[in-house]
Amino acid sequence: MSSTKVTDRVVQKWLIFNDTLGCLKINLYFCKAYKYIDDMSKGKDIRYNPAISVKENAKRNGVTEATIRYHIKRQLVDRRYDRKLNIIADCRRYLKKYPNATRTELQKKTGYSLSTIRKYWSYITSEEELTDFDNRKIKKYQLKQMNNYYATHPSVTQDLLRCEQFDRKILEPFCGSGTMAEVIKNNGYEVVSYDIIDRGYGKVGDFFSVDFEANEYDIITNPPYDENLILIIKRCLSLCKNKVALLLPINFLSGKERYDEIYANCPPARVYVYRERINIAIDGDFTKYNKSARNQTVYAWYIWERGREGVTELRWIHNIK
Repeated sequence: MSSTKVTDRVVQKWLIFNDTLGCLKINLYFCKAYKYIDDMSKGKDIRYNPAISVKENAKRNGVTEATIRYHIKRQLVDRRYDRKLNIIADCRRYLKKYPNATRTELQKKTGYSLSTIRKYWSYITSEEELTDFDNRKIKKYQLKQMNNYYATHPSVTQDLLRCEQFDRKILEPFCGSGTMAEVIKNNGYEVVSYDIIDRGYGKVGDFFSVDFEANEYDIITNPPYDENLILIIKRCLSLCKNKVALLLPINFLSGKERYDEIYANCPPARVYVYRERINIAIDGDFTKYNKSARNQTVYAWYIWERGREGVTELRWIHNIK
């Protein structure tokens, strides 16, 4: 048999093996995803602790290791960054108790290598936060916040203000570049604007960290639709003077957790469902997302009114550009 034929057969077998391996990897990924979704559907709330192993996290949460790993990928958890935080915190705790301890003593007591302690020494011995270590990389959760920017077309806010009246002072806690806040301001309201990322408009501040005065503002905003949405709604309801208006996808009316945590005890007074697709643009590029085909999500304005009792009114709203 010629060497050419042998080589062709080897290559052929290798290609078949490679394709099979690729399929196995894809199937394994979807198995992990399915298991994660299955665990979520059974009401299992993953409480991930980066300080312990994947195996220990799985054990404490009552799920498989595959579910924990998929959770890490899905939530963009940076285990290496969290480990750095743990190293610094452990060493700081020991130095607080023994301020004159040497690096060698710290190594023996904490179990971290001497090179690791030297690497983080400037952070360990100061109150400096670990924000941009290792080649000035941005932390994953910060990157997620930066990318989680969906601007609301000015016409959408104007639609709301045609239907609802608000208190004179308005809080816009997720203002982005100010496309919503400017419309509210132009309609005669006083607007206080914040965003967790500096996008050139309003003040910079985390909604959960800023000490807002309660009963001072009505709230109008398009919040991030992430894992903190329920907490965001609860904080809005506790802060508002009279009304909260949130722009949310219509499917957010559904969901056991949302019902148990919010709607069962504090349903919206009114929900205005859009008759057509509206322009919600990534990075504020309204021209790119001007066509309805680019916006597949159906949105609605959810209105909560303090002290109101009774059933939720469902209304339709038209987007006038």
